[in-house]
Amino acid sequence: MMVRINKLLMVSALIAMGTVFLYACHSPATENAEAVSTGTSLVVIPTWTALPSDRVQGGVPGEPAATPTRAVQVVRSATPADAAVTVKVLAGNLYIRRGPSVDYNPIGFIAAGQSANAIGRDRVRRWVFIESPGEGSPAGWVSTLTEFTQVDGDLDRLPLVTVEPAQPAFIRNCTQHTMWIMPAQVQLLPKANGPYNEERFPPGEYLVYDLDVSDDISIQEIGLREGLQVEIRVDGNGEKSKCY
Repeated sequence: MMVRINKLLMVSALIAMGTVFLYACHSPATENAEAVSTGTSLVVIPTWTALPSDRVQGGVPGEPAATPTRAVQVVRSATPADAAVTVKVLAGNLYIRRGPSVDYNPIGFIAAGQSANAIGRDRVRRWVFIESPGEGSPAGWVSTLTEFTQVDGDLDRLPLVTVEPAQPAFIRNCTQHTMWIMPAQVQLLPKANGPYNEERFPPGEYLVYDLDVSDDISIQEIGLREGLQVEIRVDGNGEKSKCY
């Protein structure tokens, strides 16, 4: 088992290449959005939308509900030039997220060398709300904690931005085999070992390996989004199962 896990850790490193912020970037083509006044400009802010079902097989989100939920309230006035705060990405690509945590959906990215103006922050100054860094890129939240992020300016001068809580996302193992989730490096026990057959994960892209069959070939790809519970129902032998 340890040999298999060590091999999968090497796979994890390969999967992680190309992005410097936690998990592989998943940038959805469509999101509900609303315009919020920010004093001197208008910022389009994506909102989370409930799914018709809270349990989805295979990570396919399906069609969103008709009415979006308000995501954030921005209250700010014009920022003096001497109080401006900018964020620059030094290397790799950095996620832009819907809210100030990895638990929120990624909605885009800011590329190496790009800069953006910060127009808000969270309470602990670990995340900043940035304006769109370029054409086709959304406004959203980026982390200030990564070594690849350079922040110029005084974060204390930025106004607080309030955001609704992220909707939790889960992966659940419904098979009789032990599953290994990459690149999170999390083991999900067989369904008979509940509740240890289910874990909460940040939104992102994941690969599932059946440790009882093979550690070389993934048996499922999961695109996890806020509000989803994805069930692993087929093991590495093709045996189908249902969760209790």
